[in-house]
Amino acid sequence: MGRAAALVFPSLCYEGLPGVIIESFCRGTPVIACRRGSMEQMIRDGETGWLVEPGDPLSLSAHIPAAFQADGRRPAMRAAARAEFEDKYSPERNYGLLMSIYEKAAVLAARN
Repeated sequence: MGRAAALVFPSLCYEGLPGVIIESFCRGTPVIACRRGSMEQMIRDGETGWLVEPGDPLSLSAHIPAAFQADGRRPAMRAAARAEFEDKYSPERNYGLLMSIYEKAAVLAARN
């Protein structure tokens, strides 16, 4: 996955938090996905990947060549995808969020 030009994730479902997108970002691989549900929130169109119209194969096929063009954007998109992983999905980031939730729960429990 780390050597792929992009991950194509054309799901038409309202996915919760697709692990394959997180894995792709971890490897610095941009994602092509439908503009629907969480995919629209996870992917910054033109930065960490591309968003296409759901159920429109022409929209999908129009974006796939962009992943293979050597126009100098690929390294920046790879870096942005990896930065997105580090900022939102890394184990360290999630550990901090989880500990924050536990701390808030402990404070609320102590009040009761």
